[in-house]
Amino acid sequence: MVSFAMESLTNTLPSTVKSLHADGITNFFQVTPSIYSGSAPENRIGFDELKNLGIKTIISVDGAKPDVAMAKSFGLRYVQIPIGYDGVPTEQAVRLVKAIETLPGPFYIHCHHGIHRGPAAVAVICEAEAGWSPQEAITWMTKAGTDTNYSGLFKSVATFKKPSSNELAMTGTGFPPILSKSRLADEMVKIDSQYDTLKNTSDPSTLTPPSRKREVEQNSVLLLLELFKEIPRTGGIEGRDSMFISMLTNATSDTKALYATLGNNGKERNIREQIALLKHDCQQCHQKFRN
Repeated sequence: MVSFAMESLTNTLPSTVKSLHADGITNFFQVTPSIYSGSAPENRIGFDELKNLGIKTIISVDGAKPDVAMAKSFGLRYVQIPIGYDGVPTEQAVRLVKAIETLPGPFYIHCHHGIHRGPAAVAVICEAEAGWSPQEAITWMTKAGTDTNYSGLFKSVATFKKPSSNELAMTGTGFPPILSKSRLADEMVKIDSQYDTLKNTSDPSTLTPPSRKREVEQNSVLLLLELFKEIPRTGGIEGRDSMFISMLTNATSDTKALYATLGNNGKERNIREQIALLKHDCQQCHQKFRN
């Protein structure tokens, strides 16, 4: 969990952060003179707003395919450096910093809604490039509306270390506008990992303290829910048959119900039953499509 008490950060928001309004963009901020943050631009209106602000490069940390053609028609370059809801991987953090240092700015960084992953990416960029402290970076995320239940994002920002010159030198300057490989396999690995974390909270041999059991369960289920929701958004159901889509829909619904039960302090017996149902969903899908 984040080691900084949120109530102690109310006066550490950098003065450069300004809330903006623009058609076609939500949760829109100017964060520094050259860094902007918000949602994915909507249609021509959003891209026109960015062009009028002088933006040169758009960095998407979302997994969905960006509208590169639309951006190009406005003279904007797109770069895709996706991150998950579980944190900013070191490799991607270095690539984000490298992009800011080598590509033309000003920059617009976005995820889907501009609330969670985008602000976390902006936070590590500003720690590296604007000299922000971890406290300032976390306060910015809170201002942007990042949910503290995404503890991995906050932890990545709280523990971020600016890449060394050697790390940056070893990182290539090829920044594709769209990642060519399917991310379904990667998402499934993350789903398996989060399910294992959830399952292990009830195992006496694990190191999860009883006082943190419910917190860990809620965080794991929230990440599972986001992973299931991301699969159709990032092209994971393209070309898949109706049975796969139906199983994914069931798993998403069951995960959403489990998250609601945890949030409402449901009975332990009901939680175990819902976890078992989710396990059954995964096993059925594995037997049909992976095993």
